Amino acid sequence: MALEIKQLSHIYSKGSPFESVALKDIDAVIDNGEFIGLIGHTGSGKSTLIQHLNGILKPTSGTVFIDGKDVFAQKKKDMIALRHAVGLVFQYPEHQLFEETVYKDVAFGPKNLKLDEKTIDRRVRDAVALVGLPETILDKSPFSLSGGQMRRVAIAGVVAMEPKILILDEPTAGLDPHGRNEILRQIKILHEEKKMTVILVSHSMEDISRIADRILVLHKGEKVFFDTPASVFREVETLEKIGLAAPEISYLIKKLRIKYPEIPDDIFTVEDAAKAIDQVLGGPHRV
Repeated sequence: MALEIKQLSHIYSKGSPFESVALKDIDAVIDNGEFIGLIGHTGSGKSTLIQHLNGILKPTSGTVFIDGKDVFAQKKKDMIALRHAVGLVFQYPEHQLFEETVYKDVAFGPKNLKLDEKTIDRRVRDAVALVGLPETILDKSPFSLSGGQMRRVAIAGVVAMEPKILILDEPTAGLDPHGRNEILRQIKILHEEKKMTVILVSHSMEDISRIADRILVLHKGEKVFFDTPASVFREVETLEKIGLAAPEISYLIKKLRIKYPEIPDDIFTVEDAAKAIDQVLGGPHRV
């Protein structure tokens, strides 16, 4: 078991006129190496939840276990080690870049771990390669790069810490379609190569449907679903009631199944739709 969230609740400004329930009795178990998509509208509790996973926020009740250890029962020294094991990439992480070169920015975290220079150098080069950037970028100023490249540099800085669990809060926010697809592709490659547990926060059902093993859906601080994409996206009516929706391609498949019921009902990506239609209609078709 990599991570267990147990009866987790968080109330902001408890006991004041501004009291607000952000999370209510969240339970979830995430296994080692899983890729989890975390979905929900603004105010659903996504950001509050992930800030509990490495102890940035303390719960009002409940707790989080990582490898069987209660996060909130740790001593200060152990809590620091925990935060190294759980890497958190906030929204717009490029705003936190500050060094004069990409190399120095990516090396900042490993240096704080008091690693030797050889190990730091290896981690920097490995991390930059894992996010799909060439080594020639290391001597450049991060501020001379494109928005998508800057974001990958920021992610590399967390990856260089070699966390066991990587959490990314809306890593594609504000990027153009090409930049968004490239970031998601590199995150999936990173997950597959490093075998790390990944939790990806997103508002895009299309993005999540392509890469997540399971999806945790939050609404007004409560867990609505925690299941495979196929199971979650079958619950279209419930999703729509809470202001979400299945990927657009699933609505097309639903209409096609009226005439071609042999088309499977668990298709949520364009690629899978094209394959299924080819098989049913007997030839290549573009969706």
